[in-house]
Amino acid sequence: MGAVTDVSAFSDFVLRLHERSRTEDPAALLHWSIAELADILRADCGWAGWADLWNGNDVEVCGAVAYGLPDDFQSFWDSIRREDLLARDVIATGSAHACYDRQGQRHTDGMIALSDRYNIRKMTVVCEMRSDGEPSLFMSFYRGDRGARPLDEAETRFVRCAIDHLARLSARRCEAESGRAALLVNDEGRIVFAPPDSLRFLRERWPGARANYLPFAFTSPAAEPTRSVTDGVVVQSRRLGGYFSRPFHLVHLRPAAAFDRLTPRERQVAEQIAKGHTHKEIARLLAMSPNTVRNHTQTILGKLGLSNRAMLASMATSSATI
Repeated sequence: MGAVTDVSAFSDFVLRLHERSRTEDPAALLHWSIAELADILRADCGWAGWADLWNGNDVEVCGAVAYGLPDDFQSFWDSIRREDLLARDVIATGSAHACYDRQGQRHTDGMIALSDRYNIRKMTVVCEMRSDGEPSLFMSFYRGDRGARPLDEAETRFVRCAIDHLARLSARRCEAESGRAALLVNDEGRIVFAPPDSLRFLRERWPGARANYLPFAFTSPAAEPTRSVTDGVVVQSRRLGGYFSRPFHLVHLRPAAAFDRLTPRERQVAEQIAKGHTHKEIARLLAMSPNTVRNHTQTILGKLGLSNRAMLASMATSSATI
């Protein structure tokens, strides 16, 4: 890549990344970015995600997406991860990038097996070097031809700058209002990515919780968004994309409010009361009998400690959580 091509390609990539970040979550941005960058760099395939680099040679990839690689790539890498020379070099040197050459002089059995299994001759990894112990965003690009070369210095700088932009935009997408939290987690409840304010919310709410994990039981929810209340906190989660070796979930947390005591059906009735509808109108809108609506209304008033519909309507109107 020449300097002119480098600058123009990077400018175009960043503009499109910013445009996509207006509507897409961090996982979708990563999925798009690895494919785009592999094409720009003329790499045969790539791998990107978030990795815990702070446990010595026992590196953990918390969540990743592969481009141009078979579905079993991460599971195979997991089996040889302690022999990954790229991870070792990044950790040992503190450098944000490392290279491996199958025709070179330095090998492990695991690297040879990975290279030969997936026909990868040249490998380059570029990482976000964090100082807070949280998982680092990484991107790896692979070339398969014997005559290929690893990424050169200009290409490596290109990827490092792309990672910086992607990390900032991901943090912006996960930003939450004061007193709330937004996090990217995997199926095990491992926190893959979260802005500082979100981590602060967790630690203040659950000071004795296990580090790097959600402080409550988290089972892999279905594809449909889910909502629950635990320890006075509303937990809303949404499964992201189908292109990851292990599913990601975007989890939003906020302190529970009065209306969070209601069942989903009671919330529907309360919403209609707030809009000024009568029992008969609500019955028609929600396909239930007027008596059922009246019963729901009395239950709602009792749960919220209110005495009439006017008070309920006033509370609903002033609440942003109903």
